[in-house]
Amino acid sequence: MLSPLSQPVASKFLSLPPELVEQVLILLAAGGFPSTIACLGQTCHYFHQLIFDPADNHLWREIFLTTFDDPRPLLGRLRAATTFAPIGDTRSNTEPLFDWVGEFTRRMDAKKTFEKYASRDNNKEIPPDLSQALKSLLAVLESASPFSPHQNNDFTTITPTFPPIIILHASPIPFPAEFKSRSSSWLEDVLKVGYPSYLIQKFLMDGHQRRQRKQGLEEAVWENSDEGKLFHKLVFLKGFLPLQYLPEADTSDIGTLNRSNSSSASTRSSQASIDEQLATAREMARTRVYNLRYLMPERCWGPFLPNNGKAREAILRTRFPDFEEEISRQITNVDGGVEHNSQLIHITSDANERFYPFLTIDGSNFYRADDEDLPSRGSDDDDDDDDLNFVTINGHAPDATFIAPKPHQVVPDYAFLAAARLLVEMNLREVLALDTNEPAGNPSVDASVSRLVDAFACLDLMRMGAAPSFWSESWSIFPNQQGEDFELLLKSPLDYRNGKGKARDTDDFEGWDWAGVTGEWKRSVCWLDYRDLLLHNLTGFPRENLEETMRIFPMTLRVSGYSKPPEPDLLDEHSPCELESLVWRLPVIHIEGESKGSDVDSTVIRRVKGCVRMIGDGAIRWSLTSSYPDEDSPEWLTEAVQIGSIGSAVGMLGMWTGAEHASTDPLGPVWAWKVA
Repeated sequence: MLSPLSQPVASKFLSLPPELVEQVLILLAAGGFPSTIACLGQTCHYFHQLIFDPADNHLWREIFLTTFDDPRPLLGRLRAATTFAPIGDTRSNTEPLFDWVGEFTRRMDAKKTFEKYASRDNNKEIPPDLSQALKSLLAVLESASPFSPHQNNDFTTITPTFPPIIILHASPIPFPAEFKSRSSSWLEDVLKVGYPSYLIQKFLMDGHQRRQRKQGLEEAVWENSDEGKLFHKLVFLKGFLPLQYLPEADTSDIGTLNRSNSSSASTRSSQASIDEQLATAREMARTRVYNLRYLMPERCWGPFLPNNGKAREAILRTRFPDFEEEISRQITNVDGGVEHNSQLIHITSDANERFYPFLTIDGSNFYRADDEDLPSRGSDDDDDDDDLNFVTINGHAPDATFIAPKPHQVVPDYAFLAAARLLVEMNLREVLALDTNEPAGNPSVDASVSRLVDAFACLDLMRMGAAPSFWSESWSIFPNQQGEDFELLLKSPLDYRNGKGKARDTDDFEGWDWAGVTGEWKRSVCWLDYRDLLLHNLTGFPRENLEETMRIFPMTLRVSGYSKPPEPDLLDEHSPCELESLVWRLPVIHIEGESKGSDVDSTVIRRVKGCVRMIGDGAIRWSLTSSYPDEDSPEWLTEAVQIGSIGSAVGMLGMWTGAEHASTDPLGPVWAWKVA
């Protein structure tokens, strides 16, 4: 019951016109008091109907736009993207569908969850609905407005090592307001308190204890849960944020690594420092990224998972009957000066065929080059109907129903990508500090290096179109058009499958550079000494006394052609999400170019070929090969995923390995960004 003093106030507020009440609600949201809106809606039937059951979306749209970017410009651009060109969107006069009230309330709930469970008072509790909170925070980035068009010469007149917009953000000059996003700023504010300690502990501990052997199978635990995938995706985009404090009971768990040769196996201090967390994270990342067992056809030999979200890692699909024995033999070969792959025969099918590439194995013995019983491809004994290269491992045949996924039928493996990002960032900080004229321990040097590397974690630069020359060369929207050809552009792939419209199937396929391929790039590559790589795959990766090599190579890319996007079949999952539907609408871009330099010769030229395409989860997949020096044959393969939206300034992140998928091929992380 209202007090006598408050009755006149309540009566006056109820007597206000609905338009004024709505303005009050909008001002409450803009002032940072969104919970007050919900509280008011629970006071009486009138306010409940006004707030939670409005006649249209105008109130919640205005409330949403006080805090976040308008998602309609991005959705409009994505909807206007066709196979042949970006066009003016004339399909409908209605605005894209967007759940204004649902998105706003879910994002506010996610903010409360992160702020509560990242605080010192609640760091031992497991947050409820954590998957939904992570999903809502990621949606903030995915719907952020496109980046403002800009030119390189706005910031620099030479080709720099890093993207010009990154250098600008790291400089003392205030970042221009036109380059800032409300959505990105809001999310940066949420994450300034860090991640909930529960997630940090799972990230660090499960990184080492993520495999459980069960009846001959290796099964990933937390990383393959919805919660694990979403958090690793957030780390892939934003980077690892160590806790400023840890609950005392859990410090020893995080500081203890599950490695027999690690000096950190004893109980650590009650308050794990940031340096300790970073050391633990680095060891975890090395264990994941440099894992020679990781490569397999289900992953398309890259940092991917099949569309079902989990790579089957049965022993029957292991590439070696005794992995430890094989690595030991390779170490012996390296120590004896023998080329590490010279004794092995690798059999693959044609590039256009679905394949199951393994080394040929007879029981537990590898065929050698001098074996007389080595089977020959194409012999009379071959089954003409079998286009897969099956092998027998320890007397057991692999699953005959297995078919390698098509290039678009994968999703990013964010657990691997998050670890790869962590490694490259830490290596980059060390290399940049050493490359200065001042000692690496100089605070001013460390500060400037930190600002530059930290700029790669700026969420504003992960928005669509932050890369150089993106808007002028890639997404110049065509004016509105009319006629049969224009209507053809608007047909969906499903229409073509059902016989509607005119399918274009010509050798000279016309497409467009929607990914912003053409230009000058820099590619940061990390690797371990090959003997260290083999040795630590047997003994584990130590915290200390292990050095990685890092080089930054220039790379020139250009478009060499296009091919049609895949046509969905009944087995493909269809999503109403505009971003994910681009898999069926954007052409596959074919790439050529050159990469300069190697670990021993800074002048050597390698030829680059590959393609870029959309894949599951609305991600952009980059597949590149680089040749042997001054030859055409591919030597190395890069498989990477764009960080953020199409044309983001921070580029692509992934892995490199041997192009022929030979046994115990080396592998490591790679990060490439466009500079001009």
